[in-house]
Amino acid sequence: MTYYKGESEMKKEDKENQNEIAEQKLIAQATVNALVENQKQGDSIAEDLIILLGATDNNFENPLTRELEHQYDTLTGDKLKVLKASVKYELQTRIKMPIVQRECLNTVKEPERHKKFKLTIKKVKSGMVESPDFPFTAKDLGKFKVILTPKTETEEAEDTYEEEQLALMDKWSKTVADVRIFCDNFAGE
Repeated sequence: MTYYKGESEMKKEDKENQNEIAEQKLIAQATVNALVENQKQGDSIAEDLIILLGATDNNFENPLTRELEHQYDTLTGDKLKVLKASVKYELQTRIKMPIVQRECLNTVKEPERHKKFKLTIKKVKSGMVESPDFPFTAKDLGKFKVILTPKTETEEAEDTYEEEQLALMDKWSKTVADVRIFCDNFAGE
């Protein structure tokens, strides 16, 4: 078999591409597995948060807030920095999960309470002490507390598709017939 100049280089390049594709496939498989594990772990953390937030006492504390205070008091350096980032980006995000909010806020008397209020954990700052919005005193300063606040209008449930569609139609002075013609023309493309 005679090889032309560059043919062996092309075979070498094909082999490198195949190796790269195989490596990418392994990365993709690992990523999917990690996503599945994170979802399972996230569900488990959500269940734990529901239990812990449900154990909040009259001082707006629970085992989680007490553990956070202990960790903040004992950790230093990079470990404290990692904990702070975890509280800000992981814990707060998970507390905001709809299932956690619904399970912690809704009651038999108020089954839709999660639509009016939001629950979170915060460190008490000076502006929260003696404020009419919060029941905290100077002895609470710097402690983690469970905080229930009313949702602002921007945090309330989003408009339904139909409400948004009607608002767009009003904004652009379009009728139902105009929208139907647009959809028919768009579907034909």
